[in-house]
Amino acid sequence: MPKCSCKQHDVFSKDKDYKVHKIASNKIAAKIIKLLMDNGCITKRCVYICTSCAAYAESNFISSVQQEQDIFVNQVVTMIKTNNISDANLQKIASAIGERESGKIKTDINDNLCGQYKDVDFLKHCDIDSWVKDRDAVLTSFVTSLCGKDFDNMSSSEKTKVVYAIEHLYSIAMTNTILPFSFSLNLLSYYVSSSKTVCNLYSSAHPSGSYSSVLNWIEQHSQSSIDVPFHNDIITYFDNNQVLARNWRVRYDAKAILSTITTVVHFSLNPPYNLQNNDSFSPRLWLYQSSISDSMQKVLALVNHYEDHFRYLRENYIEGRLQILAAQRRPGLTDPEDTISILLKNEKKTKFSDKSRCQVDCYSFLEHNHKNTPNIHMGNPISVNPCSFNAIKSILEKLKTELGVPERRKWSIIGCDGLPYLLCQRVLQDNPEFQDLLVQPGLGHFEINMAKAVIKLLWEVIGVDLAKLLGYRSPKALQACLQANDHHKAMQFIEILLLGTGDELLQPYIRHCHDRTIEPSAKGFFVWCRDIMDPNYKFLLEAIFTYALAVYLFRAGVRRNNSDAIMACRVKFSSLYFGTGKTNYQRIEMTDLMMRVCAPLEVHQFLQQHETFTRKSLTIQHFKK
Repeated sequence: MPKCSCKQHDVFSKDKDYKVHKIASNKIAAKIIKLLMDNGCITKRCVYICTSCAAYAESNFISSVQQEQDIFVNQVVTMIKTNNISDANLQKIASAIGERESGKIKTDINDNLCGQYKDVDFLKHCDIDSWVKDRDAVLTSFVTSLCGKDFDNMSSSEKTKVVYAIEHLYSIAMTNTILPFSFSLNLLSYYVSSSKTVCNLYSSAHPSGSYSSVLNWIEQHSQSSIDVPFHNDIITYFDNNQVLARNWRVRYDAKAILSTITTVVHFSLNPPYNLQNNDSFSPRLWLYQSSISDSMQKVLALVNHYEDHFRYLRENYIEGRLQILAAQRRPGLTDPEDTISILLKNEKKTKFSDKSRCQVDCYSFLEHNHKNTPNIHMGNPISVNPCSFNAIKSILEKLKTELGVPERRKWSIIGCDGLPYLLCQRVLQDNPEFQDLLVQPGLGHFEINMAKAVIKLLWEVIGVDLAKLLGYRSPKALQACLQANDHHKAMQFIEILLLGTGDELLQPYIRHCHDRTIEPSAKGFFVWCRDIMDPNYKFLLEAIFTYALAVYLFRAGVRRNNSDAIMACRVKFSSLYFGTGKTNYQRIEMTDLMMRVCAPLEVHQFLQQHETFTRKSLTIQHFKK
């Protein structure tokens, strides 16, 4: 066996087993050979070295070298902190550090970060602390030291800034890389803006991926379908969203670019129900075989029931307003100020914050039926506009498959707006394969059409004058008010009509009772109205306390999930559909009443309990107080 060339071989390898290797064979690390040379144990001409001498050098010489390095580094750090080093030398140190860490950063990107933005689980559950600790330690230390505090002691916003700073420095070392946190922000920007320009502007300055990268990510992760829970009854609603692209160019045969998609949402009820697993409740067995003539008596009885309930609601409303007006009235006509002026003068204005607004319930005069917050599941979007029979048929096919009818559940409930509802009824009558689906009309478009009909009814009488008082003065503004283009403003307009005009209509009766020293009441008001001969007063009485009040109480019933109030207002208001030419809602009202009278008792009660839903658990807690 060849002899080890180390001068201290006898000392280093005493009583130890070893092997001898050629230095040129690279069996012994180059840094160990250098340590032996630096300590005078071998020379450059030496050929052999044993493993025992190499191990001794590694265990004894490295620690001393490390100590020397630590002493030197501490001296340099002290010079830097005390500003005893020139900027030129400091630039050399910084450049050397950058060149050294560049390779490590590239390796980290290739090994760990290259496809991290594609991992949905990481984007949903990523931990900033662990992600930063896994990055290059030298770079991380530099970035965190700029903040003047330890990373663990930073706030969440400061940690977020550190993360983006690290990603930007990584992107400098390797351009055209996509890093997860910047990509997430670009993805959210696209979700909010739906703009290619916004994505490209953001990607030009951040390692976030371009517009095509965002689209590829969305396409890749939209291939898996959304599962609907099958352990509970489901109520499904669909509605279409349309985006029309504006184009100011004038050209031959120009066509507008229209983006249409149908959004689907599933409400999983809480507490759970199990009606939809019972085949005997399927509408195939009790709805589509019925005729109007067979159910007419039941429909009339239901209409009479809701008419009586609306009279009860109207009496309660008028009773409440009479009490308020009677309290505001002061005897005599010589007083300089009335009660309302005094109240307004002395009232302290209260500012409501965003948190306090949800505590206010302006419809507390109606009983609520919100029991619990449902679980909401977004369904798979459908790239069809539900405005034709073929489109509706395609949507029903997809929903039937998604809901698992009849394999996973025997039947289900679907809701939609007015026109799709009528189209669905035609499709269901002509296609028995869809008759396990029970379709009901959505209440939002009911309120929209009711508001439009009331404003149209009262427009020439008092509506146009009120609109001018509220600032609608130009022809276009008045037309927008008449057509109720802004539904929120239209509802405020109707509430002003109801409260203002309604109180004025009650004032003559208040004076009548005051002159005769009798207590005003709703029943007394209706008895008093029998002697009124003025046709204008009679018209306003009917318009305000029937139709305008029906819209207001309908809105309250929807907010409170009060099925009796909703249906009573719908039934009482339905006669105005014939006067304003809203033929679709004439048919919708009759079809829905037919469905309710034909439904089994359990299904009817189920529909009454779930007319509307609320997402705010705080609101439910407020109702229960």
